Amino acid sequence: MTNKIYYTLVVFLLAATSLLHAQDYLTGRVYELTGNDKIVFPGVNVMVVNEQNRLVNGTTTNQNGEYSIRIPQVTGKLKIEFSFIGMKTQRFDYTGQKTLEVTLEEEALLLAEMVIARERVEKNELGITTREQTFASQSIKMEDFIESLPVTSVEEALQGRMSGVDIIAGGDPGAKSAIRIRGTATLNSNSDPLIVINGVPYTTDIDDNFDFATANNEDYADMLNLNPHDIESIEVLKDAASTSVYGTSGANGVLLITTKKGSKGKTRFSLSSKFTAKVEPDPIPMLDGDEYVAFIQDAIWNTANARGIANSSSLLELLFDTPEINYNPDWRYFDEYNADTDWLSYVKKNATISDNSFSMSGGGDKATYRFSLSYLNEGGT
Repeated sequence: MTNKIYYTLVVFLLAATSLLHAQDYLTGRVYELTGNDKIVFPGVNVMVVNEQNRLVNGTTTNQNGEYSIRIPQVTGKLKIEFSFIGMKTQRFDYTGQKTLEVTLEEEALLLAEMVIARERVEKNELGITTREQTFASQSIKMEDFIESLPVTSVEEALQGRMSGVDIIAGGDPGAKSAIRIRGTATLNSNSDPLIVINGVPYTTDIDDNFDFATANNEDYADMLNLNPHDIESIEVLKDAASTSVYGTSGANGVLLITTKKGSKGKTRFSLSSKFTAKVEPDPIPMLDGDEYVAFIQDAIWNTANARGIANSSSLLELLFDTPEINYNPDWRYFDEYNADTDWLSYVKKNATISDNSFSMSGGGDKATYRFSLSYLNEGGT
């Protein structure tokens, strides 16, 4: 019985020894090539990878550049990989060797171009960005069309460029237009939107003689008189969510106007001068005095023919006894009926518009400034 136990222990010891010898180890040292000298390289990654390029074991070199890694018993070919940041990665086939010394070389990469971008986040008067905005609004930049179109007022800048914004133009020369956002909400009270300039609701000094009871749309529109060249952008707030911050004052919509501001740098001068001609189209051709007489005579003669000549003696007498359609210079009213006056030419004419604007802007580290003048002369047709 004792001999059996002894032989069993011997068998187990021999099996354990064979397992230990089956686990192969690879040792070695890693160097770094500096110039023409080789120095030990600590901290290098030493990995064993299989045919699928998967890591099966790994270690790092010590302060003396030495390493010792166990080679697992797997099917297929294995590779030993040495890597470090800034150094060229090297791979070697494992063929059962016990030692392997490696020298790593520096891997230098030249960047062709490096671009550092920074995004500027702009917020509106409500303190939110365009991406955060969830209400209905629309904005335009004045610089997109102010230089190419003869725009002389804020109303002309908005006309036809924003959905839901109606401009009711005034007919008199120099008269302002009325602004309606999403139609007219009331028939009795004021329907003009709230004007907010640079975050401040627009107020104006109203003369004591201003009669609100009899004021029309043009009278209210005259309160807002801004030079389009001084405006940077216009934003229209349309729905209840966007106008709620202004309370009942924004019930008819809100116009957010941002004016141009001075910028840091040298003093810059800007001069804009526009000249526009307004020409009336040709009217419908009108009859002169002789043509009108012939027209009336033809009308009388055609009526007589329709009734019959025998029954139209009274109409035929008009052709000879009516001084208004007969050429009789001795008649007292002859000049009034034969003057050939073109009355339409007395009430219409061609006109011109002269729009001049001058601005000066600049500033330093502590303050910026902008000064502008404008002169508009518009003639009526």
